[in-house]
Amino acid sequence: MTQLRKLAILGLTTLLACSDDDVTVPAIPQFSESAVELQQLVDDEVTTQNSTFTSFGMAVTVYSNERGGWTGVGGVSHEDVAISPDMVFVAASITKTFVAALALQLQEEGVFSLDDPISKWLDNINVVDDKATIRQLLDHSAGVFNYAENPGYVPALLADPGREWTPEEVLATLVEDPYFEPGTGWSYSNTGYVIVRMIIQKATGNSLTAELRNRFFTRLGLNNTYFNLESYPNQLAHIWDDPFGTGEYTDFIAQGLPLQAYLSLGAAPGSVISTSSDLARWGTLLYGGEVLQSSSLEEMQLVNPMSFVDEANPKYGLGTWEYNLNGRIMYGHGGTKSHRSLLVYYPVGEYSIAITTNRPDFDVFTFLERIINVIETLI
Repeated sequence: MTQLRKLAILGLTTLLACSDDDVTVPAIPQFSESAVELQQLVDDEVTTQNSTFTSFGMAVTVYSNERGGWTGVGGVSHEDVAISPDMVFVAASITKTFVAALALQLQEEGVFSLDDPISKWLDNINVVDDKATIRQLLDHSAGVFNYAENPGYVPALLADPGREWTPEEVLATLVEDPYFEPGTGWSYSNTGYVIVRMIIQKATGNSLTAELRNRFFTRLGLNNTYFNLESYPNQLAHIWDDPFGTGEYTDFIAQGLPLQAYLSLGAAPGSVISTSSDLARWGTLLYGGEVLQSSSLEEMQLVNPMSFVDEANPKYGLGTWEYNLNGRIMYGHGGTKSHRSLLVYYPVGEYSIAITTNRPDFDVFTFLERIINVIETLI
């Protein structure tokens, strides 16, 4: 027997003789170990943004069940009020991940099928083809006109900021003829989610607010997440926007403008209010398989081929974008509703990243790449 084989056998015998307590398992690196580098990215971005927008602020969270979480903040909400980790932002279209997950849960429970047509649940929806299904509303293949493309959308918001819009009023006031027959094309439409809200409320007998709170916010411990006109104790980062494209940003809250119209008109498509840390946890819970049955999660992530443009562009499932970021397939959603937000989950690394800012034109994907580059040196 060679000396090398003797040594190998001796090593194996020693290992087998060890108790579990004697074996040292390498510690899993925690995201907090990259806190200095990640915070520097936030600070540098704030400095860059402040050269053109002096009230820029942001909050960023990286989260994994195994690696824990890190949250960094920078900049200001307004004047000298700094962004804090518990400050909430309008998550905008990240809301669609919650609404689609709710619809899929209701399908799991047999309340309805995503292949039910609108006509099964709602009457007299004249501005849409009621043969369109819930699934087509969720994946934007129903052909429904997007109310946000109506030239009267912004004027309607500003004409009466204190108005509490109902879904029926949105359809009657701002929705025009369909783009195409259901299932024959793809066009992103917030209006589809207005109709899904109506169906959910009809099918459950509860408000969408109550369903989201009971199923997700409370049950999952998303204690700093709210919907639509719910009251919230946290301070909302001020809303800066340039609604008419003049190049001048206005602080809506400092102007004393009420937010009822701003939130209620696009409630189901985009009025979740949350912290970056809650959003990142939601991403890990949802796409990590803790919210939906595996078959439902597969449905959510199955992209509609008609949403495909090319490999450089994202593709759409049910309330979820599939992003290809330099070969990394990630799932999530972005949003722009005065605040700019992004939530992504990376299945390979099993982590989520949530970015929230108060600047609607912020280049969130370029910043995302910088965050990913730092955390991947850790893992």
